[in-house]
Amino acid sequence: MRYLILIGDPTAGEEMLTAPVGSRESAYIRDEAFPQMEPLSDEEYIKGPLAILATGARSSYVLCDSDVLWCVEWPPGLLVIRFSPSGDMRWCSLRSPVPNFAGRSATDEELDRYDENQPNPQYAIVFDAWDAQFEPERREHFEVASSNDRIRWQSAMLHAERLGEAIMKLSTSDPVAFERWRRASEESKIWRGEQRS
Repeated sequence: MRYLILIGDPTAGEEMLTAPVGSRESAYIRDEAFPQMEPLSDEEYIKGPLAILATGARSSYVLCDSDVLWCVEWPPGLLVIRFSPSGDMRWCSLRSPVPNFAGRSATDEELDRYDENQPNPQYAIVFDAWDAQFEPERREHFEVASSNDRIRWQSAMLHAERLGEAIMKLSTSDPVAFERWRRASEESKIWRGEQRS
């Protein structure tokens, strides 16, 4: 698994950099996120993750074989969306190890058990790449993406980008419909951090 970040101006051509995901974080994705993933339909993507993308929530991208994972710091902790070249999408939502994450009510027992000095793989999965994206001094482990990395990124993201373009056109062509979409998205289970099952 490799983090992927995009640097520069999208209109002038972005530089793509990658770096290895740490072994603890890779294991967390494999052992905790992948087993809980559920299918994500186009409609569910449009009415949930696509709207989250527009919020500026802290997130990272991870190349995983031919797929791309979008990992977002989002209630209840970490939202992971898996994009595949086939157009298939999957998702899961994992509770943060921080008991009172995002204002959640925590019991005294949960707070007593919590050790803030223990590694938090959710935090690292998002912020190892997020910080490097915006702080050049954090890019020491990053290198220019290979042509194979670029092809994998483009293939896995093609379907999601097409879905996004259709919605973004509404912002200028039909602002009322765009606002209706935005409000409906805030009612989706993914937005609210709820697994379907």
